[in-house]
Amino acid sequence: MKIAEMALSAILKKGILYEARNVDTNIEIPVNIGNKESNVVVNIKCEHMTLRIEKEE
Repeated sequence: MKIAEMALSAILKKGILYEARNVDTNIEIPVNIGNKESNVVVNIKCEHMTLRIEKEE
């Protein structure tokens, strides 16, 4: 999806719609358990992904 299409989607639908194919990414999430700090690594692998970010009204 092109940037112009994302901007148009954000204006018309009050949010952003993003589509991707063959996604392979890692996301690190910091976690505090008691006094111990650590990171949880989430590995995302998918053939077709749709991400929708919407504004609450």
